[in-house]
Amino acid sequence: DSNYSAASSLAVTVVVANLTPGIIFTQTTSSPALGSVLSFNATLVGTSVGPPTGTVSFNVSGAATSCSTTPAPTISSNNAIYLCTIATPTIGTYSVTASYGGDSNYSSLGATAPISVTIIKAAPTISLSSSPASPILGNTIIYTAAVTGAVGANAPSGAMLWSFTPAGATCQAPSGPSIAGNITTYTCSVTASPAGSYSASATYPGDSNYNALVALTSTPITIAKVTTPLALTGSGGGALGATLTYSATITGSIGASAPTGTLTWSVSGSAGFGNGACPASTPVIIGLLSTYTCTITASSYGSYIVTANYPGNSSYNSATSNSVSLSISNFTPTISLSASAPSLGGTTTLTALVAGSAVTDPLPAGTMAWTVTGPSGANVLCTNALPTNVTATHGNIPTTSYTCSLPTITAGRYLATANFPGDANYNSANSTPVINIDLAKATPTLSVSAAQSTTAA
Repeated sequence: DSNYSAASSLAVTVVVANLTPGIIFTQTTSSPALGSVLSFNATLVGTSVGPPTGTVSFNVSGAATSCSTTPAPTISSNNAIYLCTIATPTIGTYSVTASYGGDSNYSSLGATAPISVTIIKAAPTISLSSSPASPILGNTIIYTAAVTGAVGANAPSGAMLWSFTPAGATCQAPSGPSIAGNITTYTCSVTASPAGSYSASATYPGDSNYNALVALTSTPITIAKVTTPLALTGSGGGALGATLTYSATITGSIGASAPTGTLTWSVSGSAGFGNGACPASTPVIIGLLSTYTCTITASSYGSYIVTANYPGNSSYNSATSNSVSLSISNFTPTISLSASAPSLGGTTTLTALVAGSAVTDPLPAGTMAWTVTGPSGANVLCTNALPTNVTATHGNIPTTSYTCSLPTITAGRYLATANFPGDANYNSANSTPVINIDLAKATPTLSVSAAQSTTAA
């Protein structure tokens, strides 16, 4: 103006410092347990200039190395809420801190004090089942134990401990662990033999994440005894002295042991043998077949009827076999007949040799009957002598000598036959052919003598 020269204004710089936000760091999961998801909230408290922006960093240590964060914070009024979530598949301590990197309005913040959450071991659950539903002797019973862990956690691990009733049962084919999600399955196979009550106990010993469980026992399964056929066969027979063999066979159930036990025999028949002819016997076992054998040496003719009686054992019921009859036919002996040289007015001796056919045959016995007719056709009495054993002089073939004496008081032909009536081992037989005894007439001695008469003519 008229008083003042022109002048320029001075520039003024105003510096506005960044605001320092407040931060609230919390863990929001209630009752955290194995498998749960831990949630950590970092809430940045802003001012009227608006909510903080930028990046919140979470530092994870302990049982985990990182957490999952949301792409952007949740805005509530002038606050920005950042979320960090951590899975807990294993036990341990999970520690988290939060730090803020700042933005154009808010200063950065260093790491908060850590928040630590300790996850302890969980208690799993266990179930126990078996199959098939109705097993029989020799079947395989499969026991299955399923151990269920916490959802979101590692499945249970480790070895299942098995025990069984009866005490002799064993786990023949254990398998597992087999894992699907949070369930771990174990199986064990047991052969149902012998008969009886079967049950399994499964004990889970625990692992690094799960506590041990008290043994769980299955519902008992009753394996009934089996009734199996007892089949009897026989061989042998024919000649006296032959060996008769009876074989009784029992077939066991597949998967079980072969039948055992002492078998007894019932023996009867016309041969006169009783129950002592076959002693009690134990089996010869091949696979599932148990075979018992009885042998009888046939010392008399007739029928030998045998039945086998199985008493049963821990797995098999008692059983009685079919009856088998083997026969021994009695012999027909050979008879040879001879006579001593006859003499008129004397006696003639008839000899009949009755013989078996083999050295093992019994000695013929019994009383010989004789048929003798004289020259006139009338029967002539032949008087028996006691029989004698003459085996040693006849090739060791069992031979009995029978003799009788008859009077020869009439000349002519005598016809004689020996009639063997049979005995316990031999059939009856007649000597063939009939023996002829020819007795010639005697020539008499004729003497003539004379005497002088004393009477005068």
